[in-house]
Amino acid sequence: MGSAAVQRGVGRGRAYARGVWAFTLVELLVVIAVVGVLVALIVPALAGARAAGRDVACAANLRQNYAICLGYANDNKGRSPALGQPYGSVPNWCFVVMESQGRTGGASDIYVSRVNSSLVCPGTRVELPDVQRSYAINATGHNKNPFSADPDDYDEQPVSVRMDLVANPSAMVLLLDSARIPDTPAMRTASVLDWRLDEHVRQRVGRVHAGHKRFNAVRLDGSGSGYTEPVEAWLQGLP
Repeated sequence: MGSAAVQRGVGRGRAYARGVWAFTLVELLVVIAVVGVLVALIVPALAGARAAGRDVACAANLRQNYAICLGYANDNKGRSPALGQPYGSVPNWCFVVMESQGRTGGASDIYVSRVNSSLVCPGTRVELPDVQRSYAINATGHNKNPFSADPDDYDEQPVSVRMDLVANPSAMVLLLDSARIPDTPAMRTASVLDWRLDEHVRQRVGRVHAGHKRFNAVRLDGSGSGYTEPVEAWLQGLP
């Protein structure tokens, strides 16, 4: 055995005696590859867990907002907060929600306090970090222009839903995820929706869950679900 080989053997023996393992290049590459595979498996799982957490938080927000609207209706002969007008103050539904949480004032005062607001879906916040409101209320049946048979128009005067007179509350949606539309302020999504208008369904429904395929909604009995498409029953006007 040559002297160089002897010296290598002695060096290795000393390294092993000290408890040190000398990685070869191949071993190092194998370790790096294994770490890469683990990262590739873990990162999607973590992303999925975060998305699931946002989904749960959104559903909780919707139920909380529903409970506030129901409480308001119980104190006002079954009538919900206003659906549209006045858009910048109480009794508009979102201002009723915020006041119940201790925030008062006009739009500039209430919407500034967006942290931990039940009016903001965590899923929407991913793409709009400064979003101030991301839910809409169902106003189907209260849109006299263009539907002349409707009794009133949420865009012209304060209009309410008779929550105590809804025939099938377990099927009818009250609040849902909404999307940005051109005629709303930059950091707010649509606040009102009529299911009979194709334009509203295309532009105002906020599909922010399950890879932008699903939106969350709470029904008039307080139960909630995720939907990929509207339900035919929603085309019926609310009382």
